[in-house]
Order: sequence, then C-alpha cells, then structure tokens
Amino acid sequence: RRAHAARQAKLVVWNPAALAPQVDKIMQEQCYAYAKQAGIKESEIDYQIIGGPQLVPKLVASLEAGNPPDITRLGGGYVQLYRSQGHLVEVTDLVNKMQKAQGGLFPVSMPSVMHQGKAYGVPQSVSPWPLVTRMDLLEAAKVEPPKTWEEFVEVCKKLQKPPKLTGFGLCLGTTPPTTKPISHVR
Repeated sequence: RRAHAARQAKLVVWNPAALAPQVDKIMQEQCYAYAKQAGIKESEIDYQIIGGPQLVPKLVASLEAGNPPDITRLGGGYVQLYRSQGHLVEVTDLVNKMQKAQGGLFPVSMPSVMHQGKAYGVPQSVSPWPLVTRMDLLEAAKVEPPKTWEEFVEVCKKLQKPPKLTGFGLCLGTTPPTTKPISHVR
C-alpha cells in the first residue's frame, strides 16, 4: 500500500456528478446519513461533487501528489486499476457486514471490487440496460425481432430515419443534453 500525505481534519469525499441534479442531492444526503451513524458530523466532511470528465484526472493528480480523497465513487474497472497500484484500502470486513444487512449486496456486483477473495471497494449499484422493442415499427418494416447483436444492428439500420427516429438510443438522464438521442447506428 502506498503512503499518502497526512490528511486534514475533514473526511474528504469526491462524488462524480450524476446526470440528474436530484441524484447528486440524494447521494450527498446518503453520505451525511451514513457518516452520522459513524459519529461523523456534517461539518467534519468535505463533500465535493466532481464533474464526470474531471474526476479521473483530478484523482490521478491527487494520487501523484499523495493527497487523494478518503472516499470516491469509481467504475469497476478503475477499482481494479487503483487496487493493482496499491492505492485502495481493503474493505472486506465492511463488505461482509453489508452483505448480511437488509438483503445484502447483489452477488453479480461483487467481482468488480474483489481480488483474491478480498474487497477493495463497495459495489454501489448494478446497471442493467433493458432493451425496449417497438413492435409496431418492426411490423411496419416487416422485420422480425433480432436474436443476435448482428441482427440487432441490421434491424436498427432499417428502422432509423434521422433525425426523428433513432434505431437505437440511450437516455442518460433527465436533463438536457442527456435526454437527446446520442447516436444513430451507422
């Protein structure tokens, strides 16, 4: 494990900005509620919402300077990267306790934070991406629902009519520009 500079008196928490401001507020409230259970006052927390694209560069700079946040939220791939570099603290005891409380943690979320039987993060969520099929559009185009990814791409190409109809799109949030289709299948 790497040594980092002595910490200021506050618990430093960096949370990446969500795609909806309401989520940022809820995450901050949850942080304070959890801290209160641990006997930490809100005034003892430096809670920062970091814009998504800025989080990783800021984290890298803080690690290089030896002054990273105490807590941050990362995607699973980053957990393994920073674990392999010795930047993360093992939290197996905490994860085991959480698995026993209120229904535990989703088993499918665990591999992203585990290494050789030890936990180096707490899985916060599972992100399923359901696919919704507009059967009326398939019927009008006289195509069957796709069964493979290759078929999916071909069906999307047949159905789309830019800019009004996207063959495939993701809604990433509740505020513009995240509510606009992000791409057309090419």
